[in-house]
Amino acid sequence: MRNLPVILAVVFVAVTASFSLWNARADQQEPDTTVVKQNEGESVEIRLARAHVKLSKLDLRRIQEANKKIPNVFTAPFVDNFRLHVVIDEAELEQRLKGQDADAHQTWIRVAEATVKFAEANLESMQAIHQRKPSSDSAIRLKRAEVVAEIARLNLERTKYLEDSESVLTHLQWQIDELQHQVLELRMRL
Repeated sequence: MRNLPVILAVVFVAVTASFSLWNARADQQEPDTTVVKQNEGESVEIRLARAHVKLSKLDLRRIQEANKKIPNVFTAPFVDNFRLHVVIDEAELEQRLKGQDADAHQTWIRVAEATVKFAEANLESMQAIHQRKPSSDSAIRLKRAEVVAEIARLNLERTKYLEDSESVLTHLQWQIDELQHQVLELRMRL
């Protein structure tokens, strides 16, 4: 049981990679040789980060277009998760472009800030739904959205606190906690 967070993190990474690979195969197009030539002098890490940004943006565009064809086929919180994924990938690319000396913790702060933004937008959406058509189900969803927003705000506070902390183990534990929370969120959605 002690290795549960690590196992959950590995499962989360594997699911994310599998989903990304599936989407990449579904969206295969002609190779973009201009991008390859432009980025030949960049490190593998930077090129990989650019590819992740490109893929996350394609995934987001794909579900947005599906929602245009069939309204609300994907819920707003689901779409917001894809937007958050884009923010995370862009923050990681920015970090890679700054180089090894850049403060990696700033990436996590940006992610935490984006998470707060999306959680609060979801809370407002749930409040509007509950006001329009109150029910026990909408009340539970509203309460859940309130708690998720509170967790996001506390996580941002915790993230900023960790910026001052020198302990590598504290940072690693924080990242494991975040992955564990994301895996539980995925389970809830399934």
